[in-house]
Amino acid sequence: MPIAVFPPWTPDYADLGAGSRVVQNVFRRKNGTYGAMRALSEIGNALDGVCKGAGSFYSSDGTIVTFAGTATKLYLWNATTQTWGDVTRAVGGDYTLADEHRWVFTQVADRVFADNGVDAGQYWDIGTSTNFAAAPGSPPIARYAANSDNGFLHRAHTTTDNREAEWSSQFDPNEHTPGTNQGDVQTFQEGGRITGLVGGEVMVWFQEQKIRRGFYVGPDLIFQINELASQLGCTVPGSIASRERTIVFRANDGFYRLDGAQSITPIGDGVDDEFWTNLASDSLHSVWSIMDPLRPYFMIAWPTSTGIADTLWVCNLALGSDGWAPSSYNIECLFPMYATSSVDLDTDSGEAGDADLDTPGLPSLDSDSYRGSPVQVVAAFTSNHKLAFFTGDSLEATLDTVETAIGGVSRQVEIDRVIPLITGGSASVSPKAKLGYRQRQQDAVTYSSEVTADDQGDCWLAEPPSRFQRARVIVPSGSNFTHAIGVEYEPRQAGDL
Repeated sequence: MPIAVFPPWTPDYADLGAGSRVVQNVFRRKNGTYGAMRALSEIGNALDGVCKGAGSFYSSDGTIVTFAGTATKLYLWNATTQTWGDVTRAVGGDYTLADEHRWVFTQVADRVFADNGVDAGQYWDIGTSTNFAAAPGSPPIARYAANSDNGFLHRAHTTTDNREAEWSSQFDPNEHTPGTNQGDVQTFQEGGRITGLVGGEVMVWFQEQKIRRGFYVGPDLIFQINELASQLGCTVPGSIASRERTIVFRANDGFYRLDGAQSITPIGDGVDDEFWTNLASDSLHSVWSIMDPLRPYFMIAWPTSTGIADTLWVCNLALGSDGWAPSSYNIECLFPMYATSSVDLDTDSGEAGDADLDTPGLPSLDSDSYRGSPVQVVAAFTSNHKLAFFTGDSLEATLDTVETAIGGVSRQVEIDRVIPLITGGSASVSPKAKLGYRQRQQDAVTYSSEVTADDQGDCWLAEPPSRFQRARVIVPSGSNFTHAIGVEYEPRQAGDL
C-alpha cells in the first residue's frame, strides 16, 4: 500500500504533485515530520490594555526583571506573587502611545531603557528603581533602539526625522551630544523611513527600500556605514527578529534571512503570496516576531483582519522555505522571557502567592514557568492582556497530503481505507481522516465525512472511484502527539477511463 508523507506547506503552489495547501496548528520538525502546537497557558493578572511590548533582562548579580507596556502604563512582573505591578513614571503621568507605536526595551549593564517613539525615553536601574523615569542626557525620542558590541546605545526613526540614526557616546548611554566621545547622528537620504534596527558586532539598519550595515572603525569616521541591499528593505517593521548572527525579515516580495550581516537568502518560496494576500494592511502595528531562544525557529504573529494578531506562523530555519506551518492564536505580543515565573509549589506556608496545585489557570507541572533558571523561552500576551506560555495541551491539528493520482492519471481508483501515521501522545485520542477526491484538476475537491480511526488505526471509507486523491488527517486537541508523519492508503483499481 502506498505511503504519502505530509509534505511542506506551500499554499502558493498548485495542488498536484507539490506541497500541501492545508496545514494547521502544527510546526515543522527538522526531519520533515510535524509536531503539535500547544495552547497558550495564561498566568498572572491582566494589564490595563493591549500589551504593546515586553522585555526580560538578567542583571550582573543574577536579578531578573521583566517589563510590559501598554498605551498608557509600564508594568514590572513579580515572580513571587505572579502579578504585574504598575511602575509608570512618577513624573509625567501616563504615556500616550497611539496604535502604531510600541515599547522597545534595551539593556545596558544594569540599566534598562524603554522607548516608544512618542514619549521621552525612560530608564530603570535594576535593584534600585521603583518607577521608570526620564532617561538622562535627553536622548532623541525614537521608535527603535539597540546596543552595539562597541559600547554604543543606538536609536533610530526619531521624531526629528524617520530616516535618522543616532548613537550615544561610547560606553556612556546617558550622553547624547553629537561629537562628544564619538556620539553622533546621521540621516539616511535615500531608502525611505527606518523600519528596524538590530545591534551586535555589526549594526544593521532596515529601511523600506534599503538595508545598511555599520562597522565600528573609531574616530573620526566612527561607523563605516555601507549599503547591504539597495533595492530591498523591510516593509513590515514587526517582522524583524534576530538571534546570534541571523536576522529574519519581511520585504515587499517575501521573507528573507540575513546571516552575518553579509548574505541574504529568500526563505518564503511557497508562502510569500499567502502572507501578503491575507495580511491586514491597516494593522501592521499588530505584527510581532521572535526567534525561539531554544530552537532554530522564526515565529511571526500577524493579523488577517483589523485588530490583534490572529495567526501565528512558525518557520524551521534549518529547512528554509520548506519549514513553514501556520496556527491560530490571538496574540497581542511575542517576546523572549527568562523562565522565572517561579510558580510556588509550597502550598501550605500561608505566604502571599501560595496556591493549591489544583487552582485553575496554573501551568502544567512540566511547564517552563517552574524552572526558575536564567533560560529564555517564548512568551506571549493573549487577547485577555495576560502573560502566557505555549505549555497547554496540543491544539486540534489538520494536515493534508499532496494531491496525487494514485492509480496514474489514466486510471480511477477507489480508496478503501486510510491509515494515519501519528506517533506519541495520548493513546486514548484517535486521529480522524477524510478523503479528498476529484476527476479533473479544474473540479472542486469533494471531501468525505470524517472517519475516526478504529482500534487498529484504520479509517474505513466508502467513496466513489476518482482520478485524483488527497487525504486529510485531523488530530483532536489534547492528543499531544510527537510526530505527524503521513498516511498509508489502500487503493483498489476501478478500471480504465
